[in-house]
Amino acid sequence: MTAEGGSNIPDDFGYSPVMTLAHVGDPTPAPEHALFWSAWRDRVVAERPSLVERAADGLGPSQMDPSDETASHAFASFGGVRIGARLLMPSGTPRGGVVSTHGYAASDPLEARDRLFAPLVERGVAVLNIRVRGFAGSRLDTGDLQEPDSAGLGWITRGLDAEAAGPRELISWVYPQAVADLVNAARALRWHLEAVGAERDPPVMVHGESFGGGLAIAAAAMLAGRERGRTRAARVVLALPSMGDWPWRLTQPAQGAGAEVARLIAARPERAEIIRTRLRVCDSVVLASRVSAPVLCKLALRDEVVPAPSAAAVFNAIGADPGHRWRFVVPHGHAETGLKNARRHAEFERCAADFLDPSQEPGAVMADWAASGHIDPVGAGSETGSLFGGDGDGDGDGAPASDGVEGELARAYEAAGRTLDDLPYTDEFEQLYTSVAKASNLDRRGVFHRLHNMRKAGRLPRLGRGAGKATKLPPEEEARLAELVVGAVGSLGQRDRLPFTGEFDEILERFNTQTGRGLSRHDLWRLIARLAK
Repeated sequence: MTAEGGSNIPDDFGYSPVMTLAHVGDPTPAPEHALFWSAWRDRVVAERPSLVERAADGLGPSQMDPSDETASHAFASFGGVRIGARLLMPSGTPRGGVVSTHGYAASDPLEARDRLFAPLVERGVAVLNIRVRGFAGSRLDTGDLQEPDSAGLGWITRGLDAEAAGPRELISWVYPQAVADLVNAARALRWHLEAVGAERDPPVMVHGESFGGGLAIAAAAMLAGRERGRTRAARVVLALPSMGDWPWRLTQPAQGAGAEVARLIAARPERAEIIRTRLRVCDSVVLASRVSAPVLCKLALRDEVVPAPSAAAVFNAIGADPGHRWRFVVPHGHAETGLKNARRHAEFERCAADFLDPSQEPGAVMADWAASGHIDPVGAGSETGSLFGGDGDGDGDGAPASDGVEGELARAYEAAGRTLDDLPYTDEFEQLYTSVAKASNLDRRGVFHRLHNMRKAGRLPRLGRGAGKATKLPPEEEARLAELVVGAVGSLGQRDRLPFTGEFDEILERFNTQTGRGLSRHDLWRLIARLAK
């Protein structure tokens, strides 16, 4: 480990600390997004994974995996693949559970992470630490997918350049299969907790680091929803989340999984567009908009393995209300740059243990951490306060400031000339967004959310009636649309959460398919905005 300021300080990609933490990616879903994830969900929820204990003489799911014999349990996931896991149970009745996954270079036995989770187990939380398919502990049916192939490419490229075309065939890529592994782990853990005497529908939380952070975002997105009996992600902890902001990330020098993807594209230029589209469908930035649970996220001001701006873009795209997401900033991410940096990472682990304690409300816990100067809640468009007591010089001690853009938003809204219910998915909204994006550091969803809050507070100019007429639906189609909205966000009163999210695009796809209509995004939003009025 080098001294602070040593030669292995990570690249900043030409970004200041403020620019790094404020970086946003393009949240626009690929055309195939809704169709793929709808088909993916139908296949995954048709399974009922059951957690079983492995044994030396076990058969089927209980068979021991010699690649990691510390994987004490297993369950069958997508395609019948046996997924290895290590289950840590508290001494008393479990208060809830955490399912956790790993980074891209995972090599230590699963038991090596027992110490990390010990504080949670002592608080009555069960922990299921899994290895997704092809990693040690989950190789019985897939073999070693980490082993580089003849071109030096590893796990992340398996199936990414498959010849099959079309959204449903994207499932041949191992990454969305691994998302299914994490989702099924959460479902299996929930049912296991109920079986051992935990109260019905115990809270199940999701934890992921680096590559595992990307998986955790995708899993939390797929676990979103409020249907009765459905497993949900009650809280989410991310550390340096990866697999996001691919349009920007592929333009930068790369390490780890990103470097392998770049080499695959260079080796298969004739498949480059298909590969980029598949990355886009699974982009953490796009999926993050569906995550509405409380989120704690560790971000670095500098990181090369998971480029720090791309990790920040994942966090900035999260759909949770601003008061339900917290950012914990460390100087440097994957690089070992000295004691000061290591201490910040250790503080994050303590903070995460507090956050994942189901006996405490996340807001109260994070308020205590904020009061101690370690962390801050992130309001729409706001930046992190001074976490390191420094001067913002880019060495990990920087402190961005708050925005103050409401006046500019109000002027742009008035110039657009459309009411808020008529504005989304129009040229006028795009002009408004372009005019305020740089100053506000908000994505499209963030701009709409801010305008909505301004309207509720009476700070948005009145523009009179909407510019266009909404399509008239027969009662049965209007009832069907209402069902889709409630299924996505819980109630018609929460419909303003939908614009510029993957959930909205999924509703559009399903409604048009079920009714035979060809509504545009704007047409659909006008209909949704009118519901329950």
